[in-house]
Formats: sequence, C-alpha cells, structure tokens
Amino acid sequence: MKNISIHPQVLYDLLKGQCEYLGVIKNPIYKRILGDKLKNDTIVATAEQIAHIMDGHGTIYFDYRHRISEFINDPDFVLEDKEYSDTIKIIKRIKNNVQIVLKLSLCGHKPNQIWTMWDTSQDVDLMKVANYVLYCKN
Repeated sequence: MKNISIHPQVLYDLLKGQCEYLGVIKNPIYKRILGDKLKNDTIVATAEQIAHIMDGHGTIYFDYRHRISEFINDPDFVLEDKEYSDTIKIIKRIKNNVQIVLKLSLCGHKPNQIWTMWDTSQDVDLMKVANYVLYCKN
C-alpha cells in the first residue's frame, strides 16, 4: 500500500465532514506547465463547492466524482483561467458531445480544490478564445 501525504487541514476537514478527498495529481505535465504554482498534489472538494456545483450544474459532481482524479491526470486540455490567476480549467471529453470542465484552484499551502464542474457540448475551440491553452493532449 502506498503512503499518501494528506495536508493536516485536509485531514481535519475530512474528519469534520467538510470536504471530500478526491485523489492526487500524478501527471507530471502540471509541474511542467505550472511550476511553483503547484504546491501540493492533494485534490479535494469542499462541502461549499459541492453545493455550488449541485445548485448550478445538477448531479454532475455525483455522476463523475469517482472519475475526477482520472480526468485531472489524463486531461484533453488544460487552460489558464483569465479571470482567476490561481485557477486552471481542465477539460476532459467523455462522450461524443459532452466535455467535463473542472476548475481547479491552486491554493498554495492548502490542497487543490475542485472549484466548479460542468458538462458542455460547447466546442473547445470557443473556450480557447477566452483562455490560454497550457496543454493540449493531441
């Protein structure tokens, strides 16, 4: 069994039921494209962010939460978020016209948080106009 380092605040929040541990960032592309912005590899979703996703985007979080680590570690696109300097957008195509967009918050000493999540049939090329592509799978 592999030992996983969990930030003490994450452990505290997990024990209090205030966040859900989703996995770790394993793909080296993130270190390459983000450099020092990526302070740790832990991925969580806080209760507040899960509620936000449910309010605005239905059941998508619960439909795909078991695959979030997979989506993050095998992205189709990683985009810089022009609106927030401490977030990136990760796009994973999972069906013909459905793409999951994860907005990952790079919280420095805190764990990386899923900020929001939605599905879209919007062409990824339209998103490139508003966001800088940091990584493209193909």
